[in-house]
Amino acid sequence: MIIPENFTFKGHNEEGEIVFTSEEYNRSLSLKMIKKNLIKVQVKSTTREFENKKFIYDEKYKKNILRKKDLTKFQVLKNKNFTLLEFQDLKIKVNLPDLNIQWSSIENGEEFTFLEDLPFKAYPFEKNYEGCFHFMKKKFNEFCFGGEHPSPLCLNNRRFRMDASDALGYDAEKTDPLYKVTPFFLTLLKNEESNSTFSYAIFYDSLQSGYLDFGNEIEAFLGPYKYYCLNGTDQLDYYVIVGGDGETGLKNIYKEYSSLIGQQTLPPRYSFGYLASSMGYAESENAQEMLINFSKSLKFYDIPCDLLYLSSGYTVDKKNGARNVFTWNHDRFSDPKKFFSELNLKVVANIKPWLLDCHPDYGTVKTRRGFLMKEDNVENSTTRLWSAGEGATGKGSYLDFTSISAREYWKEGVTNLLKLGCEGIWNDNNEYSITNGDVLVSMEVFKEENFLEVDRLHSIKNIGKSLQTILMAKYSYDAILEHNNFLKRPFLVSRSSSPGVQKYASSTWSGDNITSWHTLKHNIPMGLGKYIENKNDIVLRYLSFHFDHFIGAQLALMPMGYGHDVGGFVGARPDRELFVRWVQQGILQPRFCIHSWKSEGITEPWMYEDVLHIVRDAIKFRYKLIPYLYSVAYETHYTGIPIARPLFFEFPNDHNCILKSFEYFLGKFILVASIIEPSLNRQNFECFRKVYLPQGSNYFDYNNKVWYSGGKEVEVKVSFNQIGALFVREGSIIPLGNENSSYDIGDVKVVLVYPPPNAVQLEEEFFSEFKLYEDDGECFDLNLKTVLNFKLKINKTSNLIELGLKFLSKDFEIKYNKIRFLLPREENRKVTVFFDENDGYFNDDQISIGSDTVIEENRCIEFFF
Repeated sequence: MIIPENFTFKGHNEEGEIVFTSEEYNRSLSLKMIKKNLIKVQVKSTTREFENKKFIYDEKYKKNILRKKDLTKFQVLKNKNFTLLEFQDLKIKVNLPDLNIQWSSIENGEEFTFLEDLPFKAYPFEKNYEGCFHFMKKKFNEFCFGGEHPSPLCLNNRRFRMDASDALGYDAEKTDPLYKVTPFFLTLLKNEESNSTFSYAIFYDSLQSGYLDFGNEIEAFLGPYKYYCLNGTDQLDYYVIVGGDGETGLKNIYKEYSSLIGQQTLPPRYSFGYLASSMGYAESENAQEMLINFSKSLKFYDIPCDLLYLSSGYTVDKKNGARNVFTWNHDRFSDPKKFFSELNLKVVANIKPWLLDCHPDYGTVKTRRGFLMKEDNVENSTTRLWSAGEGATGKGSYLDFTSISAREYWKEGVTNLLKLGCEGIWNDNNEYSITNGDVLVSMEVFKEENFLEVDRLHSIKNIGKSLQTILMAKYSYDAILEHNNFLKRPFLVSRSSSPGVQKYASSTWSGDNITSWHTLKHNIPMGLGKYIENKNDIVLRYLSFHFDHFIGAQLALMPMGYGHDVGGFVGARPDRELFVRWVQQGILQPRFCIHSWKSEGITEPWMYEDVLHIVRDAIKFRYKLIPYLYSVAYETHYTGIPIARPLFFEFPNDHNCILKSFEYFLGKFILVASIIEPSLNRQNFECFRKVYLPQGSNYFDYNNKVWYSGGKEVEVKVSFNQIGALFVREGSIIPLGNENSSYDIGDVKVVLVYPPPNAVQLEEEFFSEFKLYEDDGECFDLNLKTVLNFKLKINKTSNLIELGLKFLSKDFEIKYNKIRFLLPREENRKVTVFFDENDGYFNDDQISIGSDTVIEENRCIEFFF
């Protein structure tokens, strides 16, 4: 490890960056303000381009990424020992000559340092340009989050590899690495004196492997520290995103992060329904018959379902058992086209990014140099790949998606599946588990677009294997979009992910989990807790602009439809209690899918007939929530704010929320506290769940119809047929849908409204709103929608409840002409409708108020239009 020294202030370069250099070590550091709360830092060599590459900028993409109209300039103050950069409330002090940066903000008139490099060891690098580091001080009052990592949600004092692995049967509390690479972390600093929280985030702009250490190490004379290590390069690029205080600060971070790495693509509406799957179906010799019967069973048992994940068993070669992507086993599926037409479910087909050497197309792809190549650049690279049954491997080769031939082969294969009747594509096993980092990639697709001049000498270690995952997603997405004539939104599922994939894949999951209560519990923070600059700078711009574990993953902007394999993928079959509780938890995730691969049989909703009614009711409750979920997804697409979010995201200034790993908000209104441990009552499986309710709101216990004030822990009873402990925040406006369809049926839209409880004395006017997005559920043009803005007001003096509705856009014809508001039954305050003709609200003759009507234990108010 080499620690560079003797840096001096160099000045401004042509790109508007402020540059510091060390002639002794041939190193430079530059800072560039992209926006007032988004600053790029780059540390690199001054004497060499990144190994064997010369980049050619395309000016139109350069302008897009820099957005010059948003650029701001620092005020620069300098002396011998430091250079101070100031802009509004932000101060960046670059200490010289050893080079370390202090980041400070002015909050409430006082300056405080929120991020600080480690003095004397901030930016080391390895000999032969094989790695670089970023060391920072670890503050006693900071908490770090983000990424698909094992439980708990907070990452403090732990270390994680920045790599992707095919982690079959992982331990959700311990296994690392998992399936996704997220070189991003969010930091909260709590101020006990002011009872406030300040937030910032760092995004390391790289696709190579490495690791993030959040204080696992300590060194006597340096004190507590955290650091990022990047392998395969001596160039470091990172962005500091300054959030600020409270909830607004957090939302600002995700707005900027989403803008930087690309918006999450909006999933089709049907993807929020029940997604069925099991490897057991496609592995059976009568697979087509079994799946048709499954579809019939759904109707028989009255279970709504939208889509089937078709596992890779359809590709198994009947002679040798090998899984050959884009082929069909016609013994199992005698007539694939007929199968798709008769199933009565949408289908996404499983595909994998390799060809076994027995694949009928292997020789052709080899001849066209579509595989990763050996170091000699003569022969294609080979490795052991999953081939047949459990644990079976065969010799084969990974496709190189940076080659033109692999791109064309892949898109043709995907298109052929779509022509048969597939609705979407399931990119699986795409972690690129490569042990030899010296295999070569071509980078032809970037040369083709005149982004860079390249030869063949690019090792996957230096480029980063995550680029293959991103391009696999991109070409699958492109093939679907082109097949749909750019009219329908592609539905793409990707198991692995890194920054960039979220622009193409709209769904992902936590991988091949194992059946246990432990997994059910610890999968929650996995999911609660993505551009390529410098050498990858051009790659990222190409991916961004050329075409125009649960909470942790949500915080890192994974594909927004994140969930888990309900019931567990491997291991023993779940018993009835575990299965019911897993379904009840799963229906409150962005993605709900029952998936398994078990020798004991397939995990299906009706596997225990005595609890089928509970499972059915839970799934139908999920369907009723789809208008709410889909509208939250729209907001996620526009803002980057995740669908499922930890408690601290909504209440960052309540410090009791910071370390809560097993409860979360679904959207901003629904607080979910699932049953995650077996009941002590073996007679009726009744449970008691302790839940902390954040300070600053009141909460309605959805099951027991009781209001609770926030800022305390409560314990509530949860019967076996109740969907965990479910709380609705005051001010909630929750539109509901049909329990049997992911689309609206009928002429009435039901909306649940939860004003603050009667006993609460308001100190100011209460206001809440929710935007309901309505479209055909799959149109690619997101302008073809109708947006209804629901509003709730309560006058602090008269205690009058006012309800309102405004059309923000009307570019899609909705089927209903009546809005039915349902309030808690005990709500006895006067309710009226506020409207303003100038503001576009309804007139008197369009509204009918039935204040004495009781429907489903709720008070009913109806709007007609």
